[in-house]
Amino acid sequence: MQTRQAMFAAVMLIAVPGYAGGEEALRYGQVILPGGQALHVEVAESPIRRQLGYMFRERVGPEDGMIFLFEEAAFHSFWMKNVRFSLDILWMAGDGTVVDASLETPPCREDPCPSYLPMARALYVLELAGGRAEKLGIRPGQTLQVLLPELTAPSKP
Repeated sequence: MQTRQAMFAAVMLIAVPGYAGGEEALRYGQVILPGGQALHVEVAESPIRRQLGYMFRERVGPEDGMIFLFEEAAFHSFWMKNVRFSLDILWMAGDGTVVDASLETPPCREDPCPSYLPMARALYVLELAGGRAEKLGIRPGQTLQVLLPELTAPSKP
């Protein structure tokens, strides 16, 4: 099993520029909470970035997170495959309203990994370190402000 994980990580290092943390491939934004506090978020806008999420990472900082951007609002499912720590998963509508949450979502320890689905369609998903949403007072019904860098479409060959 660990050999498969090592092979996957090696392939990602080669196939995905910036997977190892190179700033050139990563984009960052902010999520502003109702009280004005800003969270620093990594932007997962491409299919591969959305698929990888927090896989193989050691931790997520208390003021950090990851925002997943989708082309359309839908019931986007998430799993915790190869994630080493619990996460709070917050599904958000296009206006930033939190429509559902899975708090303290545990890492997947064995296959098959469960999937986590929202009860409402979402355009964004915010992941935070497990327990942070409660400590920050984030809950369904609240509206968060999502500030993103200007995203450019990839060039087509």
